[in-house]
Amino acid sequence: RGQIFGTDGIRGRVGGPLVNPDFAACLGTAVGDVLKKQGVTDGEIVIGRDTRKSGAALRDGLTMGLTTAGFSCVDLGVVPTPAVALNTMKCGAVLGVALTASHNPASDNGFKFFQGCGRKVDNAWEGEVESLLEETGGGATVPASLENRHAEAVETYCQFVSSQFPVGLLKGLKIVVDTANGGTSETTPRVLRALGAELLQLGHEPDGFNINDGVGSEYPAAMAECVAAGRADLGLAHDGDGDRLVISDESGHVLEGDEVLGIVALDWIRKGLLAERTVVGTVQCNAGLDATLKKAGGQLVRTEVGDRPVTRRMFEDGLNFGGEPSGHFVFRDCLPTG
Repeated sequence: RGQIFGTDGIRGRVGGPLVNPDFAACLGTAVGDVLKKQGVTDGEIVIGRDTRKSGAALRDGLTMGLTTAGFSCVDLGVVPTPAVALNTMKCGAVLGVALTASHNPASDNGFKFFQGCGRKVDNAWEGEVESLLEETGGGATVPASLENRHAEAVETYCQFVSSQFPVGLLKGLKIVVDTANGGTSETTPRVLRALGAELLQLGHEPDGFNINDGVGSEYPAAMAECVAAGRADLGLAHDGDGDRLVISDESGHVLEGDEVLGIVALDWIRKGLLAERTVVGTVQCNAGLDATLKKAGGQLVRTEVGDRPVTRRMFEDGLNFGGEPSGHFVFRDCLPTG
C-alpha cells in the first residue's frame, strides 16, 4: 500500500495533493480503469457528498475522470454516507463514492468508495487504484456529465430507514438531534418526525464551512446540555457525514459507544435476535463489555480499528451486529456498512 489510501478511503487538506479537482479527475480515470480490468466495462456510478464547500468541485473532477473511462455518473447531492451505500445497492450501480472527511473540519475532504453490494471496497481494490495512479498519473479528457437524483436518493434513504421501525414509534417523545451542520441535516430530522418525534435541533444550518465546527458527535456536550435544559427524552448527535452516532439519555448523560453496543446486544440476546450471541467490536472496546455480554450468555470478538474490519468479520462469521466505541454501529441485516 502506498500513501494515497488510508484506513477509510482518501482524506486530506483541501487544495493539498490528494484533495483537489485535478487529482479527483486522475482518480476517476484510475478507478474506471480498475473496474474495466475487473470486467465491468460500463454502468452507473453514484456520487454523494457532505456539506463541505469543496465537495462540488471534487465531484466535478471525479466525474470527468469516470466519464473519460466510459462510466455514467449520478449526483446524489448532499446525503449521509450510509445513503450513498444504500443508493449504490438500490440503483444497481457498479460503484458508489462519498465525498467527505467524516468528523474532520471543513478544511479537509476526501473520498470513500462502496462496492455495488453496499460494502466498502477492500484493500486489494484500493491497491490497484494506487498502482494505476502511480504508473500513469491518470487524466481526464471528457467534460463531466451528471444526472441529478438528489430528491430520489433522499426519499429512498428516508423511506428505508423509517421502514425499519414501527409506525409512530417516537410519538410523544422529545428528541434533541445534532446533525453537525453535515450530511444528515435533511434526512435525520425527516425520519425522526416521520416516526412521530418532536425535535429540538442543533447543527442544522450548514453553510459549507461549519461542518463539525463545535457541533456533532465530536462535541456532544451541547446536545447533552440541550437534552437536560429542554427536558427531552433523548439526544442524538451525528458526525459530519452521518456514519457515527453519539447518544445522550434523558438526564444528559452521554453514553459511551461500548454502552450502546451492550444495550443493543443484551436486548437482542433476550429476543433471540443476536446471531451466534456474538457482537463484533474492536481492540478499543473495554473489558466491561466483555463481562456484560458473558454474564448474559453472549460474547465479544475484536478486530482492528475501523468499521470496515468490523463489517468484514461480521460477513466472515455470519454475525449481524457490531461497532466501535467511536459511534460506528453496523446492523448487517439493514445495511452492510457503518
